[in-house]
Amino acid sequence: MKKAIKITLIILAALILMITVFKVTYIGDGRIDDGTYEITGFDQYPDAYIVVAGDTVQFYNIDLNQIYQAGQMAQYKEVVEKNQDLKMTEEEVARYSDLNTLMVQNAYSINYDEQTDSKTGTFTYSYSMYPGQWAFGFGIEYDSFHKTIHIGHHIQELTFQK
Repeated sequence: MKKAIKITLIILAALILMITVFKVTYIGDGRIDDGTYEITGFDQYPDAYIVVAGDTVQFYNIDLNQIYQAGQMAQYKEVVEKNQDLKMTEEEVARYSDLNTLMVQNAYSINYDEQTDSKTGTFTYSYSMYPGQWAFGFGIEYDSFHKTIHIGHHIQELTFQK
């Protein structure tokens, strides 16, 4: 009887260990998990959140233009002064610099297939959210272990937690 209990406990421990190893090693395929990610540690927009559905990301209750637009516009003008080949038309600047239209009022699509080399750490994946041009937007890092989306932009860093 004692031997049967010992064997059962060993099998149960091995099963728990295998499930734990599987859970830790298979955190995801690099795609951002669907769901709602709430902002953390940003008092200016305490109710902001991101909804991820399939290959789309959409921001809510946040003014991305207020946070990023002036700084990105200044960077754009500085770069264009040095390299006129990078200059966009006024229409392009207006379209690409309006992050609220591109990512708040509408869902932004991430093409996972084009960003196949996005893995930057054990559980971290980086994705570009520069809609059409180099100057306006930001990159995000998705931590599949902690289920966070982080905008690491030097103008303002933001973190969203599932």
